[in-house]
Amino acid sequence: MTKNQISTYPLDPALVEFQTTFPALIFPDIVHDHKIATLHMHDCLELGTCIAGEGIFVIANKVLSYKTGDVIFINDREPHRAQSREGVESVFSWVYLDVGKLLAQFSVEVSVFDISPFCGKMFENVISEAMLPDVHAAIVLIVNELREVKLHYQRVVRSLVLYLMLLMYRHFPHAYVQHDESFSSSSLTRINPALSYICINFNNKIEISALASLCSMSIPHFRRIFYKAIGKNPLDYLLSVRLAMACLELKSSNKSADHIAAGTGFPTFSCFLRKFKSTYGITPHQWRRNEH
Repeated sequence: MTKNQISTYPLDPALVEFQTTFPALIFPDIVHDHKIATLHMHDCLELGTCIAGEGIFVIANKVLSYKTGDVIFINDREPHRAQSREGVESVFSWVYLDVGKLLAQFSVEVSVFDISPFCGKMFENVISEAMLPDVHAAIVLIVNELREVKLHYQRVVRSLVLYLMLLMYRHFPHAYVQHDESFSSSSLTRINPALSYICINFNNKIEISALASLCSMSIPHFRRIFYKAIGKNPLDYLLSVRLAMACLELKSSNKSADHIAAGTGFPTFSCFLRKFKSTYGITPHQWRRNEH
């Protein structure tokens, strides 16, 4: 892919247009099997359920894996994009909600409407049933109500969204947004060509000079802006993407570890073993055995 192709990718704001009376939309059975082209943000709460498949989410400065049955909670502060594992077709249902307007009829503290705290480096946007069973169940119910459109579904959805927000504040009572450049859309926009290129080409050799050139920056300036926006240097971010994809392959395929290492961009098998063990504390073989 050429420099011009990459550098044209913007940080897409992806604004959602709601009906004024019931600000909730569902897009069922959306297939994600393409390469990440660009990150985007929505101006509302985005909930998702993974109906089938597996892969990774690039969400701001995080690389999170997902699998069938997981649910996703993304607020309006974190740019994101899903990427299926190679050869796998992932299917999602996505729901978009204007929480403030949706819950305006309820007599509760206005702070409960605030989705902004639920983001940042420590927040896990991908939620398995085992992780938070009540939150997982609430999101699944919201998606199903909007999909099935049964009698009184709008009232049920409003009540379920209130229930979900109360659960989120129960589980994360001290969640506060860090108002720093890590969540600056302008900074992320500047390095988005590099993020996109890494996610598309993680299995190839990538030079810092090429990433800096894509963003029209000198190498030192690129390193500084990247670290401010992501919280880690470009090579560490590249490593996190490669390891996330390697873990998916170890868990879901019968490929040998050396084949997976080569397919996820590690120059040698010994390099893969060293990086994997330093990150997870165990070898790829032990990790695969534990996951099964």
